[in-house]
Amino acid sequence: MPAILTHDLFGQGVLEDVTSLLKVRSVAERDAFLLGNQGPDPLFYLVVDPLMHKWSTLGNALHDTSGATVLLATHDKAFVDSVADAVSLVFDGELIDV
Repeated sequence: MPAILTHDLFGQGVLEDVTSLLKVRSVAERDAFLLGNQGPDPLFYLVVDPLMHKWSTLGNALHDTSGATVLLATHDKAFVDSVADAVSLVFDGELIDV
């Protein structure tokens, strides 16, 4: 899947430039940023594994929700707590309607 590699390479390049601006403070926040660069696409490919099938609903919700809505919700949460907390709330379905 070239898209995964492309997203990762782009994200790593951007992360080098914006680490201080985004106030990335930990490995968990760095990983959350790089995971976020993938968008919901990996959630669609996890359906092959029966244990991971539950995530396809979140993938569909992320695809159906405007990018601006997701970014604003995570932005607001990230500045109150952390980037890692914001991303985990997306996966818990608390920042967007799943």
